[in-house]
Amino acid sequence: MKIYAVGLDPFWVMAIKDHGYTVIPCTEMPDPETVGEHVLFVVDDDPNRPAGLRETYPNADLIYAYTRRGVSGWHAVAALCAKHGVRFIRPGIGREALLDLLDSWYGETDRPGNVIGVFGVLPGVGVTRIAATIAGQITAQTAAKKVLLVGCNVYNPGWDGDTAVSLDRWKQRLTSRMLRSEDFEQALKLNGFSYVPGNFDPLAALDFTEDEAAHLLETASQAADVVVADFGSIPESAFWYFGMQSASIRIFVTQPEQVQRLKTLVKLTQSMGIEPEHLFLVANRVGPEDVSLKTLAEACSVQPLFSLPYKGNVREFVLPLAKKEQDQVQEALEPFLIAMGIRESIARKRGWF
Repeated sequence: MKIYAVGLDPFWVMAIKDHGYTVIPCTEMPDPETVGEHVLFVVDDDPNRPAGLRETYPNADLIYAYTRRGVSGWHAVAALCAKHGVRFIRPGIGREALLDLLDSWYGETDRPGNVIGVFGVLPGVGVTRIAATIAGQITAQTAAKKVLLVGCNVYNPGWDGDTAVSLDRWKQRLTSRMLRSEDFEQALKLNGFSYVPGNFDPLAALDFTEDEAAHLLETASQAADVVVADFGSIPESAFWYFGMQSASIRIFVTQPEQVQRLKTLVKLTQSMGIEPEHLFLVANRVGPEDVSLKTLAEACSVQPLFSLPYKGNVREFVLPLAKKEQDQVQEALEPFLIAMGIRESIARKRGWF
């Protein structure tokens, strides 16, 4: 497979080549017959470009990297790319995130397999509490394994108490790629797992990059057997975007009345190359009159995981679960642990082939 690149910076060309891809830089648009069924990678700032690309190169695998930033955003351009069958890369993507995205599309390499990403549909949905509850239940199921909860939310730290470590305290380490596995020993110890809160500094929220997210999760994956990452609820966040691309397991947290917002985000993930069948759904604060988890999941073609009722004004960081709720959550998480190689399957335990 060849990648014909138009408008791509030489730094990115070299990075993609070093990653194992064959890149052919072009100073002008190549002949459609030359490209054929290979990849055409175009960098531009014209929102109308995707339609013309598909018309001119009907047989090529098209990638469009949109570069214009501003109040208009990039979601409309991503939707146009999806409409015309063009793969979309958003403005400001980092080096590691771009390479990971290419790998996800073309399957050249495998990514770390022990990161469970938790994403909120809207702020305030309870994504941090759900992530903490998942970490707590995994710890209960795997007593001998190290479980790490990492706050990757740059808009809300998810923690009100004192802490020696957090995303903003590690900003310089992330920027210079100096974070080490032993740094996680300073993390908070809660319910048997370790926790690094997200960003406390509101002025730094837009300064975090996808390269920093990649370094954080790469180091966390080496420091623990299972990493649960709280990516928050802001799709514009570099951490949210990178997490959606790189996590092994992707979990959306919603409430029953937020189904339209959920549908919007599922369409966004499709524009990133992630189909709904690869997304799992947790319904939080469900009342007796609300629709079922199965109905919510079917409405968006995602996988139902578990649901929890509204528990009132609880103060615990990890949600208190009744025995039935605990069994439900642990049963839902069991396949993840088997897929990660943390637990053996029931079939294997019984001696089945």
